[in-house]
Amino acid sequence: MPLPSGKEARILPLRLDWGQWAVLNRGIYFVDRGHSNPTISYFEFATGRISKVAAAEKSLTFETPAFDVSADGRSLLFVQLEKAGDIMLVENFR
Repeated sequence: MPLPSGKEARILPLRLDWGQWAVLNRGIYFVDRGHSNPTISYFEFATGRISKVAAAEKSLTFETPAFDVSADGRSLLFVQLEKAGDIMLVENFR
């Protein structure tokens, strides 16, 4: 929106998770959880189009920010979980 007199407007028809998107000059890369397997998608400001960039092969982490894109848009980083489990502390083990 133009500042300071511009009005805010919703540009994506979905809710984005904190730390699961990156804004560049020409668009927004984001994790789209609207599918059975999350996908990485791109919203282009000029056209308003959303295109799929990649599909996650494994589960993604949503508890912490784990997503970024290089300034030129050529490299993308996101975290996939190999295996989830519990850590246990056992005291006085022999």
